[in-house]
Amino acid sequence: MKADIKRVLISSSIVSFILCIIYLVFFRGEFISLLLGQIFGQLISSLNFIDLYLTLNRAVKKTPKKASNYTLRKYIIRYLITAITLYIAAINDSVSIISTAIGFITIKMSIIVLYSLNDKKFFKNIIKKGSE
Repeated sequence: MKADIKRVLISSSIVSFILCIIYLVFFRGEFISLLLGQIFGQLISSLNFIDLYLTLNRAVKKTPKKASNYTLRKYIIRYLITAITLYIAAINDSVSIISTAIGFITIKMSIIVLYSLNDKKFFKNIIKKGSE
C-alpha cells in the first residue's frame, strides 16, 4: 500500500484515539457506547478508504466504459456499507450513532490536516483571495 494511504490511516487512528480520550473525560457515563461507535465508524471508514484506493488503482487499468461501470458499482457498495453501518449503530443501544458518524469523518479530517493545513501555499491563497 502506498505511503500516503498508510499516513492517512495512521493519522485518522490518532484522531480517533484523541476523540476517545475526549469521550472518556467529558462523557464518562456514555463512554463505552461512544467508544464502540468511534471504533465501529473508524474501522468501516478505513476499510472504505482502502477499497476506494484499490478501486481507483484497478479502474485506471480498464477501458473507460469498464472503468466507469466498475467504479460506479464499487461506489454503490461503499455507500450501502456505510448505510448498513449507520443502521446497525442506530438500532443497537450499546453503540452511539453520533460517534459512529464522527468515526466516518475522521478520515476526512486527517486528509484536511495532512494535505491542506500543512501546505503553506494553501494559506497564501486564502490570504490573497481575502485581500481581493
